[in-house]
Amino acid sequence: MNGNFSKSSYHHILPNSLFEIFSNLSENPWNGTHLLYSDHYYAHWLITEAVQSSKMLSAFCGMHQQDVKNKRIKKEDLIPPLIFQTKLEERGRNTSELFNSTEWKETKGKIRNARHSATKNSKEWKDTIGKKQKRKVD
Repeated sequence: MNGNFSKSSYHHILPNSLFEIFSNLSENPWNGTHLLYSDHYYAHWLITEAVQSSKMLSAFCGMHQQDVKNKRIKKEDLIPPLIFQTKLEERGRNTSELFNSTEWKETKGKIRNARHSATKNSKEWKDTIGKKQKRKVD
């Protein structure tokens, strides 16, 4: 092998998104291994086929796009384009379902409220925007 096709990447054996407790490789060195880029790519592909996880699907789709962009994997070693397109569409449906879910809307509202509250209570806000708003009221 030559060029980028002989380089390796570090892979969590138990994926971070499914086994967060083992994600720290300093504490769990047994959970990591070096794989050639193409082997790493296929490990993630197989996980998406074996486990129904939107996180794993999203990670694989992102990896696929980065590997193509950075030419880490030969084009003929990638999954067929029609299969990848199907995976991208599935990821899109999963994302759409997530962002339309009640749980996401509640979480988004809590984040927005916390961010707004923290901003309005900050010294910077009080010294700039807050003063401008007060002047408009006066």
